[in-house]
Amino acid sequence: MASALAGLFESIKFFVAPERETLSFRRAVAKVKVNTKGLVAGVGVADITPRPGVPKGGYAAMANFGNGFRTRLRVRSFYIDQEGCEPIVIVQADLHAGSSIIRDKVAELVAERTNIESNNLCMTCTHTHSGPGQLLDSDFYNAFASNKPGFDPELYDFVVAQIVSSVMEAFHERKPAKVATGSIEVWHATRNRALDPYLANPGKPDKTTIYDAINPDLFMIRIDQQGEDGQFYPKAAISCFSIHGTTVPVSEKLNNADVWAYICQELQWKIQKHYEMPWDAVHGAFQGTHGDIAPNIKKGQAGFKESRRIGCDIAEKAWELFASLGNKLESRITLSSAIREVDFYEESEKHPGVIASRPVLGTALTAGAYENETPFLYNTPLFKHGMGSARSVFTNGEQGHKRWVASYLQFAALPKKEFPHKRQLQVLNIGNFVMLALPFEVSVEAGRRFTTTVYAVLGSSNIRHKQVFVTSLANGYTGYTVTPEEYARQFYEGGHTLYGPKSTPFLAEKFAGIVEDLAIKGNFADVPLRKELSLKTCHYFEPYRNAIKTKTEVAVLNRPGYQRSSDTEEECWTFHFFDRPSHELDFNIPLLHIEVSEANTNNWLPLVVGGRGVNDQGYDIALRVLDTEDHAGRVRYLANWYNFDLACKGLSPEGAADKLYRFVYFDQVNGVDVFSAAFPLVTEGTCLTT
Repeated sequence: MASALAGLFESIKFFVAPERETLSFRRAVAKVKVNTKGLVAGVGVADITPRPGVPKGGYAAMANFGNGFRTRLRVRSFYIDQEGCEPIVIVQADLHAGSSIIRDKVAELVAERTNIESNNLCMTCTHTHSGPGQLLDSDFYNAFASNKPGFDPELYDFVVAQIVSSVMEAFHERKPAKVATGSIEVWHATRNRALDPYLANPGKPDKTTIYDAINPDLFMIRIDQQGEDGQFYPKAAISCFSIHGTTVPVSEKLNNADVWAYICQELQWKIQKHYEMPWDAVHGAFQGTHGDIAPNIKKGQAGFKESRRIGCDIAEKAWELFASLGNKLESRITLSSAIREVDFYEESEKHPGVIASRPVLGTALTAGAYENETPFLYNTPLFKHGMGSARSVFTNGEQGHKRWVASYLQFAALPKKEFPHKRQLQVLNIGNFVMLALPFEVSVEAGRRFTTTVYAVLGSSNIRHKQVFVTSLANGYTGYTVTPEEYARQFYEGGHTLYGPKSTPFLAEKFAGIVEDLAIKGNFADVPLRKELSLKTCHYFEPYRNAIKTKTEVAVLNRPGYQRSSDTEEECWTFHFFDRPSHELDFNIPLLHIEVSEANTNNWLPLVVGGRGVNDQGYDIALRVLDTEDHAGRVRYLANWYNFDLACKGLSPEGAADKLYRFVYFDQVNGVDVFSAAFPLVTEGTCLTT
């Protein structure tokens, strides 16, 4: 009750008398001259898993505070530079959305030590709904994308620092490289969650199903680096695919990268298993035109099992594509980039009618998306998708068929200044790829209209024979953009298209202009030299506020126990212990792994299954903080080991019975490992006897 009242007070204070933070940015201008020879590339990885207590972004008011992690949240940065060109850096982040304030600050900071300009760096995302919120560039989305409001400056500083670290690692680890690009179709992993609006588009066959009305294309950039022996070895893959990060349900409190954890790590492990390499492989995958695309989970079974199944299926196709690109690697490619800030408010004033003059929320938005509906509202008249939320009269206004939440009272409750309106549109040309990056969730058909428009421009420019694709939610968050036909149906996606039915034609025209200018005058950054942004703040990501004066030891509670599976829980082994409060610990470092030993010996070694260690860097170990405290003020934690049966595969019952296992937890305050009691996997109801 106390925590609920504290949360209520915090929300009231946020809206009535908010604390504010002013952020300042300078356009990134590279300070370092790099004499690049040939083609070079580098890769950097950093962990952005937050401490417990941060609101999760994506499910809005239905979301939870994160209370630990199941799969790590990471940023992966890819640096590519070609002699005679400017470099391109793609940052892939396991976040709900890209963020212009993160992108701009990272670009500004790395420009001091690299040859990276503002237009060279693009921040993409996985759109996981199980990672931290509070990082966007508008008060509106910082207030309503999560279960609690406010921009979190400490979390922002942490994420920016980790991304800068990954970009600098990529820059310093650059080596001679070869690059290949290509695509492959992936079917049956996704389905369209808004088929009725999709079929409203011209030329769609009546027999189109939810499994046909998708974007099946997975686009990939393969990077091989030169080793010390002069040979080239696979190093990385960068992928773009269209699937919502919603395989894990809203009820789950653990931070995780959703389906993208499996897409990324499975391909990494396949590459490492197939090739003899002097380094680990890295795969960074990010969003395509996913706006109306849901993961094809089995009905009523959202969770980590389905997340793994779908992610592994996509990774299998990604592996097929990666292997095929081995014969297409090139040591010289074209690189170019451009970024342009477009102010929607100024555009509507200068050119009335091209775009709505202010954002408006539709009732379909508040009803929620199909399969993640808002309780009660989804079936309420005037809110239910389609006939309820779409106007049939008075549709000639700039918001068309949208039925407004609270009508004109919305303007008083949600001031225009709090919405995002200065939006960054970016174009990257990497080899045969032209990537269109924008801060909207783009529907499948809207994405096709963007690429069709750009193909028409490319046909008359110097950039020919290219594959054009779209990445959603790059460099910011601004809701959705759908086609005018889809918008008129007013499902969730149309209700969340803030700037009205002309949004997609408007954005397509802007991209055409950027591509034309890029072809004529080369790289450019059409963004302000300096800018400031003031945001309402709240503090969730608690930093170390006081020096740790005592070295409290971790207390192991009991012998690990077996937990049977249920409708909502996977079977696992559990381990309870007490440690310092979570705000005094880092959760973005390795904390847990499993060790194995022969029975009746004390020869413990890290457990390796299928060539990879069983630890919290994969997706079978979870750590969560519980509410219980002991007399010393320590907090109770729970570690879970899932999919443990894989450790017994290939062993006879007798051989498995001779093995003992234990959890190993890193006590970061005292700098030592803490061990659970040893336990066998072969007990009644577990492992080989299941």
